[in-house]
Amino acid sequence: MSRSLHDDPPRESSPASATVTGDINPRPGVEPAVDAVDAVNCATGGGRPVAAHRTAAHRTIGTMGRSRLAAVARVALRYRVFLLIIAADAVIWAVRPSAGTAVFERTLSNFAEMAAVLPPIFLLIGLLDVWVPRETLMRFLGDRSGLLGVAISIVLGAAAAGPLYAAFPVAAIMMRKGAKFSNVIVFLGSWSTLKIPMALFEASALGARFAITRWIASVLGVAAMAVIIDRAVTKDEKRAIYTRHEV
Repeated sequence: MSRSLHDDPPRESSPASATVTGDINPRPGVEPAVDAVDAVNCATGGGRPVAAHRTAAHRTIGTMGRSRLAAVARVALRYRVFLLIIAADAVIWAVRPSAGTAVFERTLSNFAEMAAVLPPIFLLIGLLDVWVPRETLMRFLGDRSGLLGVAISIVLGAAAAGPLYAAFPVAAIMMRKGAKFSNVIVFLGSWSTLKIPMALFEASALGARFAITRWIASVLGVAAMAVIIDRAVTKDEKRAIYTRHEV
């Protein structure tokens, strides 16, 4: 039977039209290259295929994983001494359990002591950082403070309480506020050797003459040490130390 002239001619379905109408597999036996959403996006120009989005997501996840590993590596490098000590304790405990147990008990005791000392020191550091303006500290402990800065550094170190490791955060705040390098050294030396409670104990146990003599000798030693270290450390090294403690 002949076809009518008014009959619509047969149309061949193109891949694009088949994709838009939902015919994902226009030719039997041929697997589609992309799924329906990908095909619509490719045919209409409406964005990248899902495969590209998945690739970008995988790339983002990989970047996040590498950044986390890098952060963990930086933390491990910063606390490498502590981690090495813990590893050495573990080796001792594995070889000699009795000695390892004693080592771990001593380590926990030291941590408990630090936990009792450091919070007040951190509170003092926060108050010093907030309440003492940089201009004030530079006027009394800066480069132009002279002998007054040395005397104030000695008094601050001698009146402080706590172990020596608690003095280093305070020294960092002093450097951040613009204290002179030699005054920071005097402060650390005074904290370690010129404490007033220790001098009072020496006076009661060994006599006032011994305590006063030892205190004067320590003052001279701290001053000489500050001068020697200040001259031995170059300007570039001082600049690097101060830059490390900047906010």
